[in-house]
This record gives sequence, C-alpha cells and structure tokens, in this order.
Amino acid sequence: MLPAESLDGSIGHSRVVGFLSYAIADVLGQGAQEKLEILQAGYLADVGKVIVPHHLLNRAGSLSKEEFEEVTKHSRESVRVLRKMGYQNNAIFEIIEASHESFGGSGYPLGISGDQIPMGARILAVADTYNALTSWRPYRDRWDHRAAFAEMKRDAKKGKFDPEIMETLGKLLQM
Repeated sequence: MLPAESLDGSIGHSRVVGFLSYAIADVLGQGAQEKLEILQAGYLADVGKVIVPHHLLNRAGSLSKEEFEEVTKHSRESVRVLRKMGYQNNAIFEIIEASHESFGGSGYPLGISGDQIPMGARILAVADTYNALTSWRPYRDRWDHRAAFAEMKRDAKKGKFDPEIMETLGKLLQM
C-alpha cells in the first residue's frame, strides 16, 4: 500500500482505516470472518488509486465532473488489481467496490443504498472518511476529531452514512 499512499501523502491511512473498520465491526457484533474481511478490505481498498492522475489526488478544491469520474474508477481498479495479485475473496471485493456508496443512494459506482450496500462497505465508508478528515493532507491541515465527527453526523443526516455505524463510531470515540 505504501506506493499508493505516497501518491497523495496519505501514508498510514490504509492501516488506520483497516483497524478502525475492525473496531467498528467488533462493536457491532460482526463474526470473526466478517471482521477479518472488513480489516483486509480497509487495508487494501485504495490500491487502485495508482490509476488516478496524480494531480487530482493532491488537488485542493473541487473537481470537474470529468475529473471526479477519473477518481471514481479507483474502487473497481482496486478489485481488478487484487484479483490479478491472486486474491479470491469475493466478500472483500464486494466491500471494496461498494465502499464509496452512500447510504441514501447517491454514491458510486453502482448507486445502491441502505441494506443493499454490504455492511463491511458501510463500515469502511465511515472509517475511511473519519481518518481522511483527521489526517494531514498536502492540500489541507487535519481536522480536529470532534469537528470531523460533527461534520460526518451532518452528512449522515443527509444520507451519506449509515446512522447505526455513525452511532457506533461515536461510542468508540466516546463523543
């Protein structure tokens, strides 16, 4: 993961996302196999970022529609790369592919919503966003953890995140 993370200055992000996803899954009572798959998916989900043009990964500000479409290709590319490397776990592939879906249906690549999104992907979306906001990036400073959680709660009310998973993250953070 180091080469992919070095492209956008997110070194260590995948490790934290995997661990935080595992912790959320544990509190939610997921089984041992599901927790392991969620941990692995969290760690491997961004391997496909290598196909995203580098200037888009480190860009401050909004992306054009065409640029955003380039960025959205990375989740499916991650699955393709993992298959090519010999991974064969379809549950991990499903989690990774759906990790940018929104609970309300406005995400990508499939535009699915609610329980159609695998539980692991809903968990991964929350863990990934929380760590992304609370980590330094080349184009912005890190957010305070309370401000990041508050912003994510607002986004959950708009349908971006599963409310149950947001509640679980809050318990873990003891907010």
